[in-house]
Amino acid sequence: MTFHLDQALFMREVREMVVDHKLRLVGPMVISKIVLGRGFFIGPAFYYLLSFLVLLFQWDVVLITKFLISVWWLAALGTLIWLGRRFSWLPALGVYAVFAALPFFIDYSRLMWNPNFLPLIGLGFFWLLEEIWRKEKLWQWFWLGFFFGLGLNFHYVAFLWGVIFLIFLVLSLWRRRFQFYRLGLILFVLGAIVGDLPIVIFELRHNFYNLKTIFFFVKQSLLKGDGGISFGGYLLFSLVPAFFWLLAYLLHWFEKKFGFAKTTALILIIFLILTFNIDWQKKWGTGMPEGWNIAKQRSVAHEICQDVKEEKTDGDFEVATMISGDTRAGDLRWWLSQEGCAPLGVEDYPKSNILYLIAPEERTPEKETVWEVSVLRPFSVMKEKSLGDGIIFYKLVRKDL
Repeated sequence: MTFHLDQALFMREVREMVVDHKLRLVGPMVISKIVLGRGFFIGPAFYYLLSFLVLLFQWDVVLITKFLISVWWLAALGTLIWLGRRFSWLPALGVYAVFAALPFFIDYSRLMWNPNFLPLIGLGFFWLLEEIWRKEKLWQWFWLGFFFGLGLNFHYVAFLWGVIFLIFLVLSLWRRRFQFYRLGLILFVLGAIVGDLPIVIFELRHNFYNLKTIFFFVKQSLLKGDGGISFGGYLLFSLVPAFFWLLAYLLHWFEKKFGFAKTTALILIIFLILTFNIDWQKKWGTGMPEGWNIAKQRSVAHEICQDVKEEKTDGDFEVATMISGDTRAGDLRWWLSQEGCAPLGVEDYPKSNILYLIAPEERTPEKETVWEVSVLRPFSVMKEKSLGDGIIFYKLVRKDL
């Protein structure tokens, strides 16, 4: 399982929302798309869901992650039903087999992460899109817009659905398939507003800050060639239902041409190939630094808190990690809060007299140049302990104490 930079940020912000009893109108900032100090936000729907789950599971992120794996199963089950009714049950079962055994999906299903909801929400969007194409009903336009807005609420990459919708609309008007497209477009927009309502309220309250920031990012980064929007990896989760529709179509064609037995054999071969490519011995969660996992996080946090309580240094220490870009140890800070210990803030390293450091064995504290360590100099290494897999746990104390 994975609990690292993003997940720790989510849990900290959800805790603030729950403790303050105040709903947020925005979710996490898209940190990878900050330009000149400005960043835009996705919606808070994921935070609303997490706020319910943290109360249900008593803030246990492992149980929450296990529960959220069910989101993938619901997406697979819904896809099975949708494509079984659309084509036939054999290609639908083939799609279900691929959904269940694809190693990439298995890796990402173990993250407590907002993009994981896009296959399930996208299922509603693409199912309605197909229904409107085949046999238009007025109410379908509203719900199509709702799923589009809800998808944007969970992750900005759902804007791809908007691009697909525009292509679909142009083709449909060209072929004169729609009876209600004028009123339907109004209902679509209304549904999108309802699906992404918190962000809409935020925009109205803050002079369209988010929208302006997105245009600012496009102008200052994309158009100048300084950045981009990646559509690889998990960002293609929004297109999963379309991919599986195409796969079911091909399997359905294969079944009609070559028969039930050969199609079944093909599906079994695909399933076995995928199964044999699953890393059953995977040691580190997707996105986790090698050698670092939840068990070690919790063990280190417990050890730090024991030391802090013995030395009575609560609120007078800092933590840092040199094993990833998250040098200020967001994940450890979360586990420390669960243990009842409070490090200083992420900007307060110069005030600290004690630093608990996680570092690779080749990066010794004496030679470390990052700010979180250098502001403590001169210091003494009071404790050095191997955590295995080339990772060392240090306790550093300022010498002028």
